[in-house]
Amino acid sequence: MPNPTTPTSSMTDRVLPVVAAHSWQGFHCESRLVRTDSPGLAPVVLVGGAFQTKESWGRVEAEFLAHADVFTVDLPGWGRADVLPEDDGVEFLADALRHMLDEAGLDAVNLVGGSYGTAITYTFAQRHPDRVPGWPWSAP
Repeated sequence: MPNPTTPTSSMTDRVLPVVAAHSWQGFHCESRLVRTDSPGLAPVVLVGGAFQTKESWGRVEAEFLAHADVFTVDLPGWGRADVLPEDDGVEFLADALRHMLDEAGLDAVNLVGGSYGTAITYTFAQRHPDRVPGWPWSAP
């Protein structure tokens, strides 16, 4: 398997990632969108857990890019985003994710949650079932 940081010929055919800044209820957060030339699936949204950032998906992102655009996030509490407010939790983060997807123009998406991201993607799917064509994929 190729090193995820070394571009392969199929990776270099893709458009470079677009990083966007978002604000949710006064909190800074960021997203990263990588598009593929001919997606066969709705975009894949990767939501990580502790110590995962929008840039840390490497090989996982590369595998999904063979089939779909990939959207990764730094929600409040992650990466370059503001610290998560202590009084807010999964619902706040699921709503922040919805806001980021809206701003990116992504309607129907496939969700993938890792660790704590699992709770966020599950809550998002419960609150916005019309945006999730299939069951969210997750790994604790």
